[in-house]
Amino acid sequence: QSFIGETEGGILNSGSEKKTPPPTPSRKGRGEVKSSLPQGEGNKITTTRLVLAVGNAFGGALTDAGRYVQQPWNFPYETLEQTPENPYVIVGTGLTAVDTMVSLLNAGCTNIIAISRNGWLPAPHVDGTLSYDQKFDLAHLKGQRLSHYTRAIRNEVRAAAMRGQPWQVVIDALRPHTHTIWRQLTPHDQKRFAHRLLTLWNIHRHRMAEGIAAQLAAAIDDGRIFIQKGRVLMVEPHENELPSLEIDLGATKGGLSLVADHIFECVGPKFQATDYQLLDRLLAKGTLSKPANSMGIAMVAGHRVSAPNLAPIYAIGTPLVGELLETIAVPELRGQAKLVAEGVLRT
Repeated sequence: QSFIGETEGGILNSGSEKKTPPPTPSRKGRGEVKSSLPQGEGNKITTTRLVLAVGNAFGGALTDAGRYVQQPWNFPYETLEQTPENPYVIVGTGLTAVDTMVSLLNAGCTNIIAISRNGWLPAPHVDGTLSYDQKFDLAHLKGQRLSHYTRAIRNEVRAAAMRGQPWQVVIDALRPHTHTIWRQLTPHDQKRFAHRLLTLWNIHRHRMAEGIAAQLAAAIDDGRIFIQKGRVLMVEPHENELPSLEIDLGATKGGLSLVADHIFECVGPKFQATDYQLLDRLLAKGTLSKPANSMGIAMVAGHRVSAPNLAPIYAIGTPLVGELLETIAVPELRGQAKLVAEGVLRT
């Protein structure tokens, strides 16, 4: 990404020095504009179509202190001490944090603290054979404010409960309509949702298996795991290479200083295009643009994200969160991949 250079009439050059690209198949009569990306030292790949499938962006590490784990998925948990003097601290309480807690528990570890602003864990799934027994119709709300949608969904949950159905089936039935509802909201309401309701939505929408929920509940009950509501202000090195955290517990509770045995960063992906070096540079050059809600990058037509007069560039996944909201789970990615492939073949 760091090699993307000047943009001239839709041509992405790898630098000011002109180099001869390797030969590429020609698609005559299609009016293509070529995009060039670097391949190795001083070489380019020249293509007539570009797809941005850049995945999730993660911020810089909170510290360079030892025993700070920024990618907990590949950590050798079996090497950890099972009963450390200082706690294992997890920053975040979402699904990645759940995976980390389970990995620590499976390695026999205790003294685990998970910290997040709300202290909310993802809700559990229910029996996968259950389905909503009503037609989910919110078409009459088109053009209404966010509050009308949230009220309608809450009413639907109450009605389902009266019929003996859990709220989870209502949220699952809402899934096929999420893109439509999101795009019907005004940019102002989309920003309000992202600021006030996104975390609440995520713990109900992105849930954990019932067995995992039971395992964590047992560990919380017997004291192996403690969930702390708070905001991490600072992480810095302590003696013996142990990291130290400064935590804001809220206006009425003050602060907390904590020395950890290890810290596991589980704060989730970033949703701003400026968190991606490549997207940030393409935005600065006018190749891409932001949607009205300023989240991610804008879709110009279908999944195409470059202007009609520029090289055809398509996008998939997290950078489209501002346009689609639901854009990181496998079913949504599968549908997007199909649409992107069809767009590439048409242009």
